[in-house]
Amino acid sequence: MKKRRLDILGIMVGAMLFALAINLFVIPNQLGEGGVTGITIMLYYLFEWSPGLMSLILNSILLIVGYKFLDKTRCCIRLLPSHSIPYSCI
Repeated sequence: MKKRRLDILGIMVGAMLFALAINLFVIPNQLGEGGVTGITIMLYYLFEWSPGLMSLILNSILLIVGYKFLDKTRCCIRLLPSHSIPYSCI
C-alpha cells in the first residue's frame, strides 16, 4: 500500500512538472511536441484553445477507446496523469 501511494505521488509530481514545462517553456517559445500534447499545442497556436482543456478531451477519448484493450488497473493508473496534466495547465 505504501509503494502504491509513493507511485501515485511520483506520477502527480511528474505530471505537474510536465505541465509547467509546457506552459513555461514550450508554448512561450513556440516549440512543438509530439502525440496528444503536440495536437493540443497546435490547436492552441491555431485557435488559441486552452491546451489543458484540449488535452483533457483528447486523453478522455483515448482512454475510452483504450479501456477495451487494457486491463482495469492499467487504465486507472493511466487515468491519473492524463487527467492531472490538464488541470495543472488550466
